[in-house]
Amino acid sequence: MSTHQNGAKTFLFVVYFTRPNLGTEVHIIRADHNPDRDEIAEALHLGYDEMRDTLEAVRFSEDEVPTIPPKK
Repeated sequence: MSTHQNGAKTFLFVVYFTRPNLGTEVHIIRADHNPDRDEIAEALHLGYDEMRDTLEAVRFSEDEVPTIPPKK
């Protein structure tokens, strides 16, 4: 786990959950470690079946996520 000046560093994960014939759902979660598939599926209540479904997570540091400035 990485640390910030203000405590534990957290990461954003973009999760892609694909079921055959049903398409792909996209979710965003926050965690202080790299969660495994079971942790992600449980947190999002996905009913993940590793033999049939695909579950991928892409990690982003909160500092790397682009921010759109407020409108003037």
